[in-house]
Amino acid sequence: MDVAGFFRSQLCVKLPVPTKQYTGQTIIVTGSNVGIGLETARYFVSLDAAKVILAVRNTTKGDQAARSITQSPGRIGVTEVWPLDLTKYHSVKLFAERAISLERLDILVNNAGILVYDFEVAEDNESTITVNAVSAMLLSILLLPKLRDTYFVSKMVQLLMIRELANQITSSALPGNITVSVANPGFVKTEVMRHASLTFHIFFRPYRKLVARSAQEGARTLLHAAAGGENTHGQYLSDCEVAVTSELVRSAEGAEAQKKLWTELSATLEKILPGIMQNI
Repeated sequence: MDVAGFFRSQLCVKLPVPTKQYTGQTIIVTGSNVGIGLETARYFVSLDAAKVILAVRNTTKGDQAARSITQSPGRIGVTEVWPLDLTKYHSVKLFAERAISLERLDILVNNAGILVYDFEVAEDNESTITVNAVSAMLLSILLLPKLRDTYFVSKMVQLLMIRELANQITSSALPGNITVSVANPGFVKTEVMRHASLTFHIFFRPYRKLVARSAQEGARTLLHAAAGGENTHGQYLSDCEVAVTSELVRSAEGAEAQKKLWTELSATLEKILPGIMQNI
């Protein structure tokens, strides 16, 4: 997306308010104690979901988020707060084991992510790769069998891996209609940049105030992805529409990188939990 397209998207595009009902469904939203994740969970509760699980690293903040959701839209007993630390594979595995025991699981929204400004290591990888890519895929693949029991699931490296996961699911002989997509919420007012330097905040705040979407608006893009079907499977979604990916993603080099990333990721996940790729 060029600069003009970015400003047009941020300032001119009005995202549709979600209306699809999720009656009787169980939904997991990671990173749902603040920002887009919180507003996504709030939308699901307001749209009649039976159970919305707030998967959060800090359960105290998660409890605060759950109370906020209970007050608005005012439904009691729908939200649950479960601990999930995506910097630790053991935590991801424990969370998945607990989720498998659910009566049903209809939607997984991998919203949680981090943006750090100093080099940090988590599970032998740079922390943003561990959290935003490896752990997100680990959780997704661990929960595929549970998602197949019911219906469907809902940054360059992440996009390539999701596209390849979609290819693998499409070619799988296992039963189940599962949809996988990548949703771009745009530039949104969240806490993801809270660790940036003071200088960064001083110069960045006016720009953020001018063009950034609210967390509620950003959440609409995730609800759009969750409501998708065959037309959004393996697609990149922006402004609540199927969007064209970059030339690199669509190129032969992109396809090669996609396969290479998948091979490396598969090896990493098999090392974490042998046999996990059989879930696909």
